[in-house]
Amino acid sequence: MASALRALWSPRASTACRRAGLALGLALALSFALAPRTARADCVPGSEAPCDDNKAAAAKAFREGQEAFAAQKFAVAASAFEEAHRRIPRAAAIYNAALAWDSAGDAPRAADDLWIALETTDLHGAEAEHARSRLAELEGQVATVDVSASDGSRVTVAHVQRKAAPLRVHLSPGRHSLVEHEHQRVFTLDVSAGQHATLAIPAMPKPPSLPSPSAPPLRAPDGERGGAGLRTAGWVTLSVGLAGGAGAAVLGGLTLGAIDEFASSDRHDAALHGRAQDLRTATIVTSIAAAGAAVTGLVLVVVG
Repeated sequence: MASALRALWSPRASTACRRAGLALGLALALSFALAPRTARADCVPGSEAPCDDNKAAAAKAFREGQEAFAAQKFAVAASAFEEAHRRIPRAAAIYNAALAWDSAGDAPRAADDLWIALETTDLHGAEAEHARSRLAELEGQVATVDVSASDGSRVTVAHVQRKAAPLRVHLSPGRHSLVEHEHQRVFTLDVSAGQHATLAIPAMPKPPSLPSPSAPPLRAPDGERGGAGLRTAGWVTLSVGLAGGAGAAVLGGLTLGAIDEFASSDRHDAALHGRAQDLRTATIVTSIAAAGAAVTGLVLVVVG
């Protein structure tokens, strides 16, 4: 146990950190292994697996993480510890995952897991102090980005795959593409070391609503004028339909122009992408309304 846990600390760490990490790893590993098997509070919400099955899977993943770390397979160890935390969200697993990523030299993932350990688990005492200290060091090397969305969309960026917003992610300095899956939008992030940025994903605008053309009252004082009234209403409605068709043609041209502009930006400009979508929606709605009005007018002219 001691040799496996000793590997949870990078060779670059200080002597004090090594001693603290060894003590922490031993304490957390024991608390993980000796937890009562009858308690159900640690079951993952919404999980289909029974509580005992989750505990068994979490314990297995935790052991695999220890073994991988002892073999200096740090990335494998980190993934195993994260799986244990996903099964049963405790400080031991996610904190060890952070230490494993740190030893693997993956600062963004290490910072992510340290933040999770501090914000969502009961990590405390010397372990929490070390986590805060190391997180502050790592956040000076990477960028910290808080992502929010009004509809809780799922996003993918760098190592984060389809996570629901809001969330915090740490990124290496440089340019990153963030994909919002709900509406298939792409946002470009240019970040630098030590930067703390926010991205609020805007809600999609509702398609413009156009009033449906309606024929005026067709009742006439006598039967002879009824036919003329229908024909008049038909011509009016048909004219509305033709005008709407012309408007749809104009919107279609604007849509093609917006698509070309978005393509010329290497498909990275979110504003151009949103404008092209809005114009496309307006074109479709206008075309449908115009076609409906034209058909209605033609029927009224023929019947009248």
